[in-house]
Amino acid sequence: MSAEKFRVKIPIALRLFISYAIIIAGMLIFLWIFNNAVGPRIYLNSRKDNLKNAYYEIESDLEKDSYQSRTSEEIDSALEKITGKYDVSAIVVDNEWNVIYVNTRGERYLKGRLIASVLGNNATDGPVEPVEILEEGRDYVFQKLEGASNSEDSYELWGVSDSEYIILCRFTAASIENSIHVMNYIIQIAALIALGGALIASVIMARFITKPIKDLTILSRRMSELDFDVKYEGKDRSEIGLLGETMNELSGELEKSLAKFKNANIALENDIKLKEDYQQRQKEFISDLSHELKTPIALISGYAEALKEGIAKDPESINEYCEIIIDESDKMDKFIKQMLAMSEFESGHLELIIERFDIVELLSAILNANIIYFEKKGIKVEFEKQNEKIEVWADKMSIEQVITNYITNAINHCSGQNVIRIDIDKMDKTVRVHVWNSGENIPESQIGNIWDKFFKVDKARTREYGGNGVGLSIVKSILDMHGTGCGVKNTEDGVDFWFDLDCDKEI
Repeated sequence: MSAEKFRVKIPIALRLFISYAIIIAGMLIFLWIFNNAVGPRIYLNSRKDNLKNAYYEIESDLEKDSYQSRTSEEIDSALEKITGKYDVSAIVVDNEWNVIYVNTRGERYLKGRLIASVLGNNATDGPVEPVEILEEGRDYVFQKLEGASNSEDSYELWGVSDSEYIILCRFTAASIENSIHVMNYIIQIAALIALGGALIASVIMARFITKPIKDLTILSRRMSELDFDVKYEGKDRSEIGLLGETMNELSGELEKSLAKFKNANIALENDIKLKEDYQQRQKEFISDLSHELKTPIALISGYAEALKEGIAKDPESINEYCEIIIDESDKMDKFIKQMLAMSEFESGHLELIIERFDIVELLSAILNANIIYFEKKGIKVEFEKQNEKIEVWADKMSIEQVITNYITNAINHCSGQNVIRIDIDKMDKTVRVHVWNSGENIPESQIGNIWDKFFKVDKARTREYGGNGVGLSIVKSILDMHGTGCGVKNTEDGVDFWFDLDCDKEI
């Protein structure tokens, strides 16, 4: 699958940053609007509270018993702390209008404002300023002056204390506007810091979130490639972790389903192959059978016609012709039986019956059955281990055919010393049976072909003893079905054929 398909178009980090930026921008815009729309009222109430607190603390300080004993510098210091604490301008006068304390320039103006507030605007020679009473308390008045001396609105709180001191505290509207401007500036700075923090947080959160997602992406990609060995091993306990566990279960189920599908597919392929092989073997069987039967049928037909036409007139010739016909008929019968056996072995329809038996006993029985042939050809048989007992696991009937074919092959090719030697090599879990015969070696160029059907090293000699090149092919087919091996090796003065069988007692 192409990598382009798995390419990330919009990274999670970018999405998180955009989300954070939108949320932060929304909050900051709300704060800015709130600060400019509602802020003035809030700041005004806060500043009014500051005026009240400053008024009452100044009044309380002036009413202390220690007042008469304090110097003017001590009084100024005490009241300076109060006005500085609440950031207000203030003036204090006694009942004779003598200034006790003032903390700002414009003493005359403030004193005039105090006289105008207490006695009315007609009591002062200064300009008349419009005053709006905003609140009247038990012992104070809170008022607003519009268009004061510097064309600025201002707010005042004044009152007469129980000690008959007249106190006036004030602030200008500019301080409220400055507070709003400062807050707007703070919001702007906070916006930049918050956006930077959002960028960092989005990167960190993206890594934290995307790691399990990347693991799941790799898992899904491997699953798409039919690799189900990889598993999600994350410790995430959120929906992502649940998805990972679900994908692990899905991977296991898909692997099981794929295994079933593969097994079914293999079984189907094997069935098709077996059917094709069977059809091919049928064709080969018919072709090989017709090819091999041409010569004996031609001989039988020729000698039968000769007898019919009376070519052989004397009894000896007639008898010779009849023996040739009988001999060729026997060869045909033997060949057809071998071909049928070969077809059964190659088709796999022949079921092996595996049992434990004594291979020495079986070899001795087959050698005894062939004594007549040994004597007829003057062959000496050597079998040193005929008195031992060596047990093997195999299908006894098919192994009997293997040994018979080896012995028959040895008889037909034995020459020189005219010796056939049987030997058994016992190994850990297998035994190797050797059938050696003296005689000519098999050409090295042809030694690999002797297991092929109808292959004949010496065609003239094979025809002489009635061989058809099928016996060794049957041997190989039988041993292939047993899952063991067979082979042949030229020696100095003969040829050694061998085959292996299982002898494991724990089989």
